[in-house]
Amino acid sequence: MKTSEKTDKLTPAMCKAFGAMGAAFKTGRNPHFKSKYADLRAVDEASRAVLAEHDLFVTQGVVEGLGGLAMQTTIMHGASSQFISQLVPFVVPRGRTEDPQAYGSALTYSRRYGLQSALGMVSEDDDGEAAARIARAQQRPNAAKRASDWWEANMDLKKACADEGLDFGLVEDFVQMKKGVQVIQLGSADIADLKAWVMNNKDKFRKDK
Repeated sequence: MKTSEKTDKLTPAMCKAFGAMGAAFKTGRNPHFKSKYADLRAVDEASRAVLAEHDLFVTQGVVEGLGGLAMQTTIMHGASSQFISQLVPFVVPRGRTEDPQAYGSALTYSRRYGLQSALGMVSEDDDGEAAARIARAQQRPNAAKRASDWWEANMDLKKACADEGLDFGLVEDFVQMKKGVQVIQLGSADIADLKAWVMNNKDKFRKDK
């Protein structure tokens, strides 16, 4: 994860946007597993207007990183040019690197995954009760405060990892293996506890391990 030297304008805008942002509905279908997922359009529709309302926008592009190619997602604050940027792997299936369709699919997948991860956005089933839950959460007066606490805890964890030269991807893998969830699904208190544990076990998450 990278950030601009200052984030005093970016962080409040992100906190407000996160507090107002709903979940991405699962509108895509995976025929192989007969399951549904939040596709790129759903993630974009759930975030674009809210980000714009708070003077935020997103850029994405393929760069070198993470030992190969990676999708870089950057959230930028328009008025100050302050930003936060992170990478996720960009992988085209072996043997299909010259296949434009395979490349396009990998591009769409990594953009969706990168955007959803950068925004801390969860997916939600596209039924009426889900929509009602989202509306109720946004109407609760302390929803923005919880979102702000979560964002600050998440940023604090990522910054601590970056400062110590730790691989945040290894932290995410650890959480997935131990708890069966992603970091973005943890509460702010759980993220704070995770940070303390990671800082006490730094060697497990070294980039050059």
